[in-house]
Amino acid sequence: LAVRLWLDRRLMMENSSNVGAGFDGDSVGFTFYDLNQLQDEYKEESGSVVEIDFYNAGSLLCMSDEQIVAKAKDLYLGTCIPEAR
Repeated sequence: LAVRLWLDRRLMMENSSNVGAGFDGDSVGFTFYDLNQLQDEYKEESGSVVEIDFYNAGSLLCMSDEQIVAKAKDLYLGTCIPEAR
């Protein structure tokens, strides 16, 4: 499962790719990517473009797109980078 977020401001990310797991008491793991750093087409965007790739994401599949996006932004990305919330 993958989510791509277009944010209204730039987030400062030390690394262009980052790995996390165990944020919600479940076994979902994820890697998030700062596409502004990794892909030329996003370098000039005024806000951050972040992709979050989830693995072992069965617990997310029953959720609506809106619920997945909110959880991706607020819990997974927001825990790593609080400014994303």
